[in-house]
Amino acid sequence: MSSLSHTRVLHTHASIRFEPPMTGEQSWLITVSTLRRRFRASVPACALLVSFLGGRVVEDAIAEVAPLLSVDQQLLETLVSELIENGLLVDPTTENHNWALQIKQRWSFYGWQKAADYQIASYNYPFVDYATDGRLVDVARMEEYSAVELDVNRMKPPMKASKIYPVISASEAVGELTESFDRVWHQDCKGQQLDGERLKLLLSTLFGEFRQRKKSSPNRADLIRKTSPSGGSRHPTEGYVFVQNVVGMDPGIYHFSVAANALERVGFLPDEAVLFELFSGPVRRAQFKPEAFLVMTSCFERNMYRYREPRTFRTIFMDIGHLCVTMETVADALGLRCQFHHSIDDQDIESIIGLHPLEEGAMFGAALAGGV
Repeated sequence: MSSLSHTRVLHTHASIRFEPPMTGEQSWLITVSTLRRRFRASVPACALLVSFLGGRVVEDAIAEVAPLLSVDQQLLETLVSELIENGLLVDPTTENHNWALQIKQRWSFYGWQKAADYQIASYNYPFVDYATDGRLVDVARMEEYSAVELDVNRMKPPMKASKIYPVISASEAVGELTESFDRVWHQDCKGQQLDGERLKLLLSTLFGEFRQRKKSSPNRADLIRKTSPSGGSRHPTEGYVFVQNVVGMDPGIYHFSVAANALERVGFLPDEAVLFELFSGPVRRAQFKPEAFLVMTSCFERNMYRYREPRTFRTIFMDIGHLCVTMETVADALGLRCQFHHSIDDQDIESIIGLHPLEEGAMFGAALAGGV
């Protein structure tokens, strides 16, 4: 078998990931996270990698794959050599393979397989150093990206709505928050009823466009500024409110439209039992009976466009984290009660709203009520 030993035991690298072909393509995409490398691989190459999962003698793997795919053994020997050369097949003593294997085994004990994949992919991933030339690198990258694909995804277009409630601008909403920070911090604000005006004020402060930052590039839309900061001004978070018992508003599911500066009623409200199951985390922890529920979703493409590396996923949670604290603070200033929590039925919420989970996913929920 040329330079390959018949009895040599090889392992498929523990940090490997397989992605099937896109429509019209033939090759698979293979990622080796610890090496930060990607490869296009044929079906026979993928079959070999699958055969070597967990460790396999070279001769046995080739003998298994050859008849299954009706492929010549000499071709498979060549493929094995190429897979070794590129680090996809490794000896069991390979250091970064064993590190990834230990992470997967340890985290799988708790059912955290997907989290382990993310830890492996993002561990020690290099940052752009803003203390040196990081900003210049950033600008150059964005110009490069926008030359290939327009950078215009800033907000969700208005949805098909059965009713629309206009809201005041974010800058006007901030001007309505007249309580002192000291009183808000100590939660001394007088309890108020959760009505339509206070709910709209809260949502406008959270999600509304505060101002814009002009971009000189013709391929990039102006950046949006809101009350909460967002990495790269991407603002991936969208807000939906399930109105149950809010004075001045019909029950239903509403989307806060930045584009229309309005609340759009986009769906019917489930009954209370279903609603409480959808938002089980906030319901269980709230020391009050909820009158409305807020769900924050993430439009993944906005951040993926700019941050093209594994840590992109962190940035959407940072965005939501900023918004959660802003929501809690503004709710206190308005004399409302708020309880947020990540334990929501994201799949059913996405289905009810009509979201594609790979494009926009439900990430966080909150229970809201008046403070009276």
